[in-house]
Amino acid sequence: MKGVRSILVSLHKKLLAIEVFVVFLLITKGLSCNESVKNKQCRKAKCTDTFIPEKTQESKDFQDSENSTIVKLRATVGKESCKEILTKLACASYTPPCEKDRHTMKSMCRSRCLELSDDCPEAFNSTDVSAYCAIAPGGYADSGFCELTRWPGAELWDVGT
Repeated sequence: MKGVRSILVSLHKKLLAIEVFVVFLLITKGLSCNESVKNKQCRKAKCTDTFIPEKTQESKDFQDSENSTIVKLRATVGKESCKEILTKLACASYTPPCEKDRHTMKSMCRSRCLELSDDCPEAFNSTDVSAYCAIAPGGYADSGFCELTRWPGAELWDVGT
């Protein structure tokens, strides 16, 4: 169990680092929600606007990593509805959605995680999915993406114990 906790802590730190980096960019570079998501699978999954610059999204390493994650997560389940949810999760991890009019950051809604848990519990064998859903914002939205209104909790942070 300690090994699983260690993996979850590591992944949680990575997710937090991405969020901190995005906030840093917003503050220091004056970025706003005016970039279009380039990945076709993500656009199909209703992830259309992001803070992530076009130049970053167009780099080969970024595209390869994003597409690899989508394929890897989708392969963990058989049901098409679950594959769609996992595509949203992967897309939100790489190109966090935002709302242009309000300049707010979004993440996949906890309601989608609950659907996934009910319909395809095997998806939670992936630490990526477990860690992401542990910090997903509450609520429901037709797009599947809810507004982030607070920083994720620190319950998974490594405190040196």
